Amino acid sequence: MDGRLDGNGQPVIPVRFLGATVPITLLIDTGFDGELLLYAEQPSRIGIPPTYQDMTRVRLADGSEATFFIASATVDWQGEPRTVSIDVIPRPAPPSARGLLGCGLLRDSRLSIDFPAGAVQILR
Repeated sequence: MDGRLDGNGQPVIPVRFLGATVPITLLIDTGFDGELLLYAEQPSRIGIPPTYQDMTRVRLADGSEATFFIASATVDWQGEPRTVSIDVIPRPAPPSARGLLGCGLLRDSRLSIDFPAGAVQILR
């Protein structure tokens, strides 16, 4: 899977959800131990109906706590369908916010970032 560095020098990669009308570009966050994190309106904006399973309280990097919904959906992950767990923030995304792709989804992959070239690659 190929991505790029965005205008802020952060690694992003397009991820296609099965059944979605368009891919969604996610920020790769190696400090996030979950698989995916999205804001409440992002799944419907790309045309997927997530399956909500539960709610959880989480501690954020700034020390505050928040309640997230837990959902699941299937993505095209390195050419194969993979059902993933999605932490859903139950509020609208700020204008510049992206969803996150975390270490939970990267656990069986190799992440390569070539900063001078602006290239991002995820390999098995």
